[in-house]
Amino acid sequence: MRNPGAVTWLSSALMLGGTAVLGWHFWTLHEAATAQRLAKTWLNRTAVADRSTSPPVRNNKSIRRGDVIGELSIPRLQISVMVFEGDDARVLKFGAGHIPGTAFPQGSGNVGIAAHRDTYFRALQGLQSNGAPSPSPYTCVCSRQHP
Repeated sequence: MRNPGAVTWLSSALMLGGTAVLGWHFWTLHEAATAQRLAKTWLNRTAVADRSTSPPVRNNKSIRRGDVIGELSIPRLQISVMVFEGDDARVLKFGAGHIPGTAFPQGSGNVGIAAHRDTYFRALQGLQSNGAPSPSPYTCVCSRQHP
């Protein structure tokens, strides 16, 4: 028979490692959910405050990486995700990201939004392009843009 102490040590190490990986995964999910909740709260608060004042003048220079840009909502696919400025790994960990260099929502030009396909854009995985227009198009609403 093999060394029972080594087998016991190895099984304990594997259990501990598995527990650590699961803990990290759940912590990451918690961080993302918290970021989404705080961003939505901030967006709702500033949207209410902006109703009483004149519309802000857009100054693209004042928008920094990680700032809240708005909310992307596609009701037909049951997608609702906060959009942050930037498209790097740190930003995409917490939500969708506005691709720098593309137009801003409610502006002119094409808006580029990035998100991980296995998290926030998971509902898009079943879509297929067949070249025919959809009878009921997807609606994307950006509820507010960062000033």
